[in-house]
Amino acid sequence: MEKVEFFRNLELSIASLGGIGFAPYAPGTIGSIAALPAVIVLSNHHWWYIGITILLFVAGTFVGNKAEMIFHEKDPGWVVVDEAVGILISFFLVPISWVSVLVGFILFRLIDISKVFPLKQLEKVPGGLGIMLDDAIGGVIVNIILNIIIAL
Repeated sequence: MEKVEFFRNLELSIASLGGIGFAPYAPGTIGSIAALPAVIVLSNHHWWYIGITILLFVAGTFVGNKAEMIFHEKDPGWVVVDEAVGILISFFLVPISWVSVLVGFILFRLIDISKVFPLKQLEKVPGGLGIMLDDAIGGVIVNIILNIIIAL
């Protein structure tokens, strides 16, 4: 396999979370669900959680740029690494239970789909950074809401 082809395939795999983004229906939702096991596994390993989240954000920015350049499309729907980062941020330092996971997942999808302020504006940032930022900040919003709910 030629180096260029290998890296292009690796980039596509990262961007689509191993092909999950090519699901025929609701790839963003499926990509979000795919990130939940990582949330559960990493929830008690904070430094790993932070490191993997940052690594995915940086890698997602890079492969998002490449995806937009190669496919001539703004924020292609099959790029779902941003959903994984948003989910990871949503649950950082949140006590994990089936209730918190269900509520957080639903909140994240609602906020991501509705593009509440400032997500719509962040989506306009060019390239991979724009792809990643709206979901990352959506995750921050969900994390704040979950922590408020838990504090009540």
